[in-house]
Amino acid sequence: MNSYLRYFTLFLLFGTTEIYPKVQDKVLPIYPSVMLSQKELHENQHVRDAKLAQAAKDGHLYLEMPAGAIDKLPIALEFAHSWYTNEDIKHYPLKGLSGIKDANLCQAEHLICEREYWNGIYSEELRTMSNLLIDEATCILEKLFPLVVPQLSKALWNKAAPGLFDKTGSYFLTFNHYRSHKNTIGLK
Repeated sequence: MNSYLRYFTLFLLFGTTEIYPKVQDKVLPIYPSVMLSQKELHENQHVRDAKLAQAAKDGHLYLEMPAGAIDKLPIALEFAHSWYTNEDIKHYPLKGLSGIKDANLCQAEHLICEREYWNGIYSEELRTMSNLLIDEATCILEKLFPLVVPQLSKALWNKAAPGLFDKTGSYFLTFNHYRSHKNTIGLK
């Protein structure tokens, strides 16, 4: 298995961090340069804190998936390669920010699904994987918050970021489909 598939991206938006810095009036995407392994996250505080501090500056990092999520990766990949052909998904009554978003100006279409719809769209294995990733993201935030806002006491974290630390916030699981047959902006 490709080693990059073992990592998922967390986007960290604190203050005025820009994910896409402007260079001579052009927007250039940055790819996460910080990779954090499970071992570093849980066993090496010095390395973890240094990498998280850099990730906070960059605005994103690659975090190695926990073993339980890696085990379910083939199921997620199978779903990723087929969701756009599933008529039940196409007609599922998704509301709010959830839904199939067709970017007519590019090759991509996206299935964006809020956690409240996961039971109707995703298998138990995908829901388990997603919840493991939420646990990892929460762990990262618990380690990152003291580095980013050291003046904020832990008692005020839920007030500053409602729903993030008690896992009642908004969570999305998104899958993309690239339609290479469309002659527009995309992967070709």
